[in-house]
Amino acid sequence: MSHPVRSLPEHRSTSFPCSTPDRASVRSPLRSRLLLVLCWAASACAAAVTEEEAALEDVASNPQSLTAVGQALWMPARGEVTVTIPYCFIDVVAAAGARTPIATSVHNWSVAANVVFRDEGACATVADPSSVIHIENHVFHGAYPGVWATGRYNNPGMYLPLVPGTHGLADCQTQPWAQCLRTVAAHEFGHALGFPHESLRADTTSCNTGRRATDVPAGDTIITPYDGDSLLDASYCRSGLLGNWLSSQDELGVAAMYGNVLDNGTCDGGRCLYAMYDSHEDRQYAIRFQSSGNWLMPTDAAGVYAQVFIDRWERIRFQRISGLFDDGIMRYGDVIAVVDRWGRYLSGQDNNDVLMASSRGEAEAWIVETPTDLARNGDMVPINWPIRLKNRRMEKRIVHSRGDVFINAATGSSHLRINGPLVPL
Repeated sequence: MSHPVRSLPEHRSTSFPCSTPDRASVRSPLRSRLLLVLCWAASACAAAVTEEEAALEDVASNPQSLTAVGQALWMPARGEVTVTIPYCFIDVVAAAGARTPIATSVHNWSVAANVVFRDEGACATVADPSSVIHIENHVFHGAYPGVWATGRYNNPGMYLPLVPGTHGLADCQTQPWAQCLRTVAAHEFGHALGFPHESLRADTTSCNTGRRATDVPAGDTIITPYDGDSLLDASYCRSGLLGNWLSSQDELGVAAMYGNVLDNGTCDGGRCLYAMYDSHEDRQYAIRFQSSGNWLMPTDAAGVYAQVFIDRWERIRFQRISGLFDDGIMRYGDVIAVVDRWGRYLSGQDNNDVLMASSRGEAEAWIVETPTDLARNGDMVPINWPIRLKNRRMEKRIVHSRGDVFINAATGSSHLRINGPLVPL
């Protein structure tokens, strides 16, 4: 699985504090991404996080909205570990025979990660239509445009072959309709989770090499090595064309972004994913802010900002400083260091600023806190579970609020999540 977290084109931006750095120091000119600088009033940048902002954090992370955080990757509500994604049918009568095959098919994603797709029935009876994926019968399969929010009905939408004889895949013409529907639905709901086509990667060995991109599209990130067996391979070159099963890399990729450990400590299928310390430099992760959905981004100029996608700069590693166990797994209550691609350490400053330091001391030590009653000190930290990072020297937590990354004694906007492991770049 390759490029999750596709940013909406109109939101493909980087959040900066009021002291706007030189653009060249933020991203190499060799990269083609457009970086839009957002600047607030100086007083807003320095303001403490209020309870009102804490309430806004819940709104921004509401899993019933596809566009609240500006990315295609869904976020669990604050303090929760599972994302529930509702869908409905524009013509529920015509879709009567399709609802069971679709539910059966998309359940494969739920087995691999903490995501649940919920059938809401008729779209006309949904209380908030703007927050539900609208499915319409069409001869062509595919989302229009899937996880983007402006579709034909001004709602997130998707085309599926809901009626026998309406599927558009040439290879499906001689196959049972329900089998074709299950394949197409599993693929399209993969897009709804935020995963583009595997064959867009520059390193694809897909049999349909004409679809190969010259570079990973802006706003995407690579999670795993290229996977010709991926359900998201648009060319369907894999063996078993009409299977709705996920490849092993699909399972790893969706779990890396959504987590697969439930609140009772179990996980369905595969191995449970936990944040790990770096025994070698190939173990890379990303830290996501619950308040905005953006990821922590150290820069080559030792600054720290927030980005709407995960590229090379957003990939970090963890080092254990102290804790109850020394088994390579991060645990709540551990004291850790966060290391960027240049080997520098996340550091909290006396003026509440956050930057990357060349050496490690007390200002670079962070306590892993549990912000909920889901875990306690000593428990392993599962991927995509809520955490806080409190600077041991300053006794303040890292937050992202009003476009700035800083440390603050308040707890609002301090919920974080860890995504990974990610293939090294």
